[in-house]
Parts: sequence; C-alpha cells; structure tokens
Amino acid sequence: MSTGDFSPTGPSCELTERAVAVIEQVAKVRLGPLILTISNGCCDGTAPYLYDKALPPSHAACVLETDQVSVYITSLLKGRAAVPVHYVIDAFPDAASDSLSLESDFGWRLTVRMESR
Repeated sequence: MSTGDFSPTGPSCELTERAVAVIEQVAKVRLGPLILTISNGCCDGTAPYLYDKALPPSHAACVLETDQVSVYITSLLKGRAAVPVHYVIDAFPDAASDSLSLESDFGWRLTVRMESR
C-alpha cells in the first residue's frame, strides 16, 4: 500500500495494492500526470475521480503523492470531521461503470472508505 499524511492532525490517505495496480494500468496508456480527487461531488458523492492532464480544484489539498498519482481532498471534506480521518482508496471490478473516472475504461471502479483515527 501507498500511504501519505496531510498533517499530523489532518486527513491521511492510502491506496490498496489493487488500487495501485489499477492506477498503474491507467498510467501506462494516459499522457500526462494523473490526479485523483475526493470531494463531496453532486453526482457520485465522495467517489474518487481519476483524471489525467487536469488541475486539482483550487480548494483542495494534496494528501498523497506517488510516482503515478497525486491524491487531493477538497477543503469541504477536510474540515468536516471532528477527528482526523484516514481515507483508504480501493478498486473493484465494475464492467458496467459509466463513470467519467479513467479507471472505468478498464472495467474498474475506485472507491473510498473513511476511517476515524
């Protein structure tokens, strides 16, 4: 797993081995850097979205950087928890996904689980 901390009291994040493998698969065919955003989006709620050649939202903070992807969380989620939150990003097969997130082109869907720390 890949892990990262935003701050000692702020959110932290990790990618499961399966999520890393899916992101690496996407990175092999996409041009430019990949970013993954976790927000309080209107359509899919807090579902993570993987993009290439995109800028993170101006109100987002980077919580994890790997060789393949930078993970951002929006300030709207960052400030909501009364205790520090740990985000675990995983991937599951989803051949019917109609998401705009890049992993859906490969039959996968990224998900996020939030844990109190």
